[in-house]
Amino acid sequence: MGHKHHKLRLERAKQGTFKIFWRLMRDYAFHYPGYLAIGVLSAVIMGGSLGVAFRMMSTSVNLFEAGTAGTAPTAVAATQEAVDETNPPAGASSSQMSGNPELQSRAERHKQKSNKLLAQVNRILAVFHMEPVDDGSVLELKTVAVLLGAIVLLFGVKALGEWANHYSLRYIGARVVVDLRQALVDQLMKQSLGFFANSSTGVLISRCTNDVASIETVVSQALPELCQAPVLILVSIQFVVVQAISQGLGWQFLCIVVLLPFFIAPFYLLTRFLRSYQKQVLGELANVTGRMQEVFSGMMVIKSFRQETAEHERFHAVNEKFFRQQKKAIMAGVLVHPMLQFVAIALCVVFVLLCYKFDVTLGSLAVIGFAAQTAYKPVKDLVKLYSNIVRGAAAGERVFELLDLDTSLPQAEHPVPFSNFREAIQYHDVTFRYVKEGVPVLSHIDLTIPKGNLVALVGQTGSGKSTLANLLARFYDPTEGRITIDGTDLREFDIGDFRQQVGMVSQDTFLFNTTIEANIRYGRPNASDEEVRLAAIQANAMEFIEQFPDGFQHRVGERGNLLSGGQKQRIAIARAILRNPPILILDEATSALDTVTERLVQEALNNVMKDRTVIAIAHRLSTIQKANEILVLDQGHIIERGTHEQLLAADGAYAQLHRMQHGE
Repeated sequence: MGHKHHKLRLERAKQGTFKIFWRLMRDYAFHYPGYLAIGVLSAVIMGGSLGVAFRMMSTSVNLFEAGTAGTAPTAVAATQEAVDETNPPAGASSSQMSGNPELQSRAERHKQKSNKLLAQVNRILAVFHMEPVDDGSVLELKTVAVLLGAIVLLFGVKALGEWANHYSLRYIGARVVVDLRQALVDQLMKQSLGFFANSSTGVLISRCTNDVASIETVVSQALPELCQAPVLILVSIQFVVVQAISQGLGWQFLCIVVLLPFFIAPFYLLTRFLRSYQKQVLGELANVTGRMQEVFSGMMVIKSFRQETAEHERFHAVNEKFFRQQKKAIMAGVLVHPMLQFVAIALCVVFVLLCYKFDVTLGSLAVIGFAAQTAYKPVKDLVKLYSNIVRGAAAGERVFELLDLDTSLPQAEHPVPFSNFREAIQYHDVTFRYVKEGVPVLSHIDLTIPKGNLVALVGQTGSGKSTLANLLARFYDPTEGRITIDGTDLREFDIGDFRQQVGMVSQDTFLFNTTIEANIRYGRPNASDEEVRLAAIQANAMEFIEQFPDGFQHRVGERGNLLSGGQKQRIAIARAILRNPPILILDEATSALDTVTERLVQEALNNVMKDRTVIAIAHRLSTIQKANEILVLDQGHIIERGTHEQLLAADGAYAQLHRMQHGE
């Protein structure tokens, strides 16, 4: 049939979670560079303010540890050294202490720290154009207040940056999901009718709702965290590393960094299972949605055959299967956070022991701990985010399978515009199969339909009547042979342009859940109110429309279920009449009408069919007696053709059908 295989797999999705996520960002998020730039810039501002705040916190905490606002740093250091000398360790004399290299080294370290602390204070005061603190001066309360106020200000800047980061990037996340859902619907509308015939409506709905909802959660959380968390982690770790080196813990900290991948390895293995389980969960959820859609659509049949209990059991089985898969995904998901906490506590214990061993002051340790905690939160968020990204990747893989799908009918490289129908429609040795190796539905059909003629198709159910008409509307392409209009193959026309010239009223009437007026106007949105009214009159629909209090504004319900079968059919006929196409296909268009209404509608159709080329499929032979040619089909072959009178005279299959309908 010339279709691309409709089960085309997304090869890029198979390559890994991050490549799926990267495609999502590249194809959708990067369409909003302004908001993306604001998000990244605000994350940098957050990191910068946090880094400065850490350094000021370290200075302030060490000041309080050295002494309150009334004592100068160097004076405290000197006092502390004097205390150390007058209170030597147990069993040690002053002479022993003075000759002890370790104690002397500790005193020197205290002196160095005091000098560094004084230099840090003066650098900060210089920023605010305040007098520097001398070696022996008293640190005033206002100086400490300035330091603390600056810290508050910096954290305020960080909060403002966080707000800008979250708003701009969550805006992008919301837009990505809207664009993705729109792309899905657009892509599905491009697919062939064969694709929809082989697909569950409920499963497709699930992919457009449940799968996209999974992506929505990931994208909304991922973009802010991916921009913000790495900056905060780098700033925090940089501060911790500098502090560790200044405290003489450089190689010990390096050992912790080297050991870190061994702690992280289990997370990677766990998330691989999580993605596999999540994809299975989404597949089962699609089955649940599909089953629900089928139950709700077939409620009349279920109740009429009293199959509520059986349907309960079927849905219960599908629902429980979904839950069993979900349990596996839950088990893998909930293990992530406890494992991360265990790793963080283990590393923290090792670091605290090292700090104790190498005489790190309580103030320095407190600030390092705060910085480590600040780094831990975004690390935890990233690990949690990665788990969500894995879930989203499973949904993204399924979504991209649809986005990469192409079962649409091939479009000519240089399509011919359909401007005017002048002569005839011709079927040239047309054979058609729905399945490549299946039994032909139509076999070697040769047919010419001159412009302005009415050709009727009759035959038993399954004889190929609707398929022959669907090929003319180019819902499918012939497996073999070709169909031409004025000598031009239908495949050479622009599909959209061509279908504007073809109107169709199907035996399976479909109305949208809107007003009568909107349904009639569907093919010509710009039609005037008078044209809509005239179409309704010609379709004999005004009789019941005027009975509704709101007239043309009356809502028809889902699939037109608030109207009777005959009313729905007449609305569909009015819709085709208003479009006024040169080619009209009536697929048992009067099948739902009573005898009186059928006669009135047939008269209206006769008026509309003037100067139109019509293919009419009918079981009621009384509606096609004036056809220019009647074709009798059987198992995909034309077995008889001629006018009503000619076929009756031939006393063949048509004559037999005529006698059966008239009780002869």
